[in-house]
Amino acid sequence: MTRAAKRCIWLLLLALPAVAHAQDTTPPREGVRVGITYQPGVRPGMLVLGGVPGERVDSLRAIVTRDLDYSDQYEIITVPSEDSVPLGIGSGPSGTEFVNYRLYAALGADFSVRIRELDQGVVVTVYDVRGETIRRELAVSLPSLDDPGFRMAVHRMSDDIVRACIGQLGIAATRFLFLQHGRIYRVDADGADLEAVSPAGVRAFSPAWSPDGHHVAYSEFHDPGARIVIQEFLEGMEISQRMPRKATGFRRG
Repeated sequence: MTRAAKRCIWLLLLALPAVAHAQDTTPPREGVRVGITYQPGVRPGMLVLGGVPGERVDSLRAIVTRDLDYSDQYEIITVPSEDSVPLGIGSGPSGTEFVNYRLYAALGADFSVRIRELDQGVVVTVYDVRGETIRRELAVSLPSLDDPGFRMAVHRMSDDIVRACIGQLGIAATRFLFLQHGRIYRVDADGADLEAVSPAGVRAFSPAWSPDGHHVAYSEFHDPGARIVIQEFLEGMEISQRMPRKATGFRRG
């Protein structure tokens, strides 16, 4: 919304006569979705660049791009994967790195992220396009692509990218518990790595994380009565019976 439009709305509100407040009795309409519609240019543009093509780097770029998109902080600028490697990056005088900030700005980017896999590990460079400078460079040691902890390690890397841009840690490393058809499931913030927490055939409810995120507590409903179950998060083993704490999500530190 333009500044002129906002001013017109404000003037109209000032001109309205004062009315008594009343409770809204209008019944909600079924099938109506309440959401936020963003206008282009409202959020900063983000361009994610890859390194030398390969299964691991391609996976990194795909996960990071999705994490940054789901963070709701950026307008993601999409370019073909084959163009994401050489786009505006080259060697300048005396072997220094040349970054084509003007090209990034022309594409609508305020920030750009370059992901490369070098001998010492994965290097992530965050560029401030408007300031034409490197905002931050991260050297990250990631597990292998088939390691169960690979995706969560990439999510943490995405959160560090968000912090480098806005000074606040992202939410990609969050995991949620939810109840579906009487069974409790755990899922990553991007909807991946869905895993059942409670056993099949048992009515479960009230899932909760422990404050340290290492255990999951929930209630089981049996014919003789109910019981509280606490499972160790990593091993999935029942270790004791306690009252659960009230929580719905926990970010893996």
